[in-house]
Amino acid sequence: MEKNCENIPTIGMCGKVPEGMRCDFLQIMATPYDGVQKCSGNLSLYSQPEIPVRLISGNKKTEWINALIDTGAAFSLAKQDILESIGVRVMGHKEADHIEERNVMLETYACGFQFAGLPVGISAVFMKLRDSFKYDIVIGANIFQLCDLHIYSQEKRFELTFA
Repeated sequence: MEKNCENIPTIGMCGKVPEGMRCDFLQIMATPYDGVQKCSGNLSLYSQPEIPVRLISGNKKTEWINALIDTGAAFSLAKQDILESIGVRVMGHKEADHIEERNVMLETYACGFQFAGLPVGISAVFMKLRDSFKYDIVIGANIFQLCDLHIYSQEKRFELTFA
């Protein structure tokens, strides 16, 4: 039985899930790990989770870059120059409904990444992020296939728990 694609969350700043995207599309996977793994960070000025990540491709990796965790984004996004700095190239294009520009074609990339303080590698499909966006990397809600997000708003911090 096919899942209802209308219930899939939006792609953050880009709008809805691209037309023709299968609901069971594997968006994210992690290296195996034993026991509970945790990493944490601070909330931004606007109470959004912010944490350093690095992108990884083969034996190349970026420096640690502050990323925003966007709970309303189905995919993760990164700026093209960051992806290209470690040799990641466009693997395809998907149509998305951009919040300001209507239908646009966005490049997609397959890339690994790691949260600061977490010994787990994560592979994901990234979509191209606009150069005008404040952050260079946005981690989408697809990460919640692997972990739980706990926000401690009074303390202005958050924790990701991988169990």
